[in-house]
Amino acid sequence: MTTDHAIALADAGAHPDQLPGSAPSLSDGIDAELQRAVERFLYLESELLDDRRFEEWLSLFSEDATYEAPLRVTRDRQASQLSERGRLFSDTKATLEVRVRRLLSEYAWAEQPPSRTRHFVSNLRARLLDDGAIAVRSNVLVYRNRAERTDFELYSADRHDELVMTSGTARFRIRRRWFVVDQSNMSGDSLSIFL
Repeated sequence: MTTDHAIALADAGAHPDQLPGSAPSLSDGIDAELQRAVERFLYLESELLDDRRFEEWLSLFSEDATYEAPLRVTRDRQASQLSERGRLFSDTKATLEVRVRRLLSEYAWAEQPPSRTRHFVSNLRARLLDDGAIAVRSNVLVYRNRAERTDFELYSADRHDELVMTSGTARFRIRRRWFVVDQSNMSGDSLSIFL
């Protein structure tokens, strides 16, 4: 499969894990300054999550944003696949607002005491889309620990974002986020944090 063919399939909505072969993800149409701005934006987003500044984090999403993680399905003697319908989470900006309000309320029992998280974002690859948005693929590792426990949880994912440029101080908004979590069975008591 050629790189152009793989990119066309990805642009049409095919997920990279479901493509027959892999195409290199290059920073197509993105100059070094814009690449650095994208990186700074995603690092800021991670900082907001780790500092539990959820309302500020939520402001980084466009009004039509989607935030999804498909279930990974593993079958004997086959490469793992993604479920067409099953999701770990499938949110819109409105449902993210509900989740944030709940986390900040006294009724967030799953987060009492609150989790300590650290989001690591690496291997960012960006390219311009036809509509002027920026597609960003990155690797994400999220560390989570709670209370006085000595055990911890790690969540590893291949993350695909679409960022739209704005004229505001944030410069970008997240229009689409698609997580492909590497685990088919999630560890931990609950997934009450944002990946």
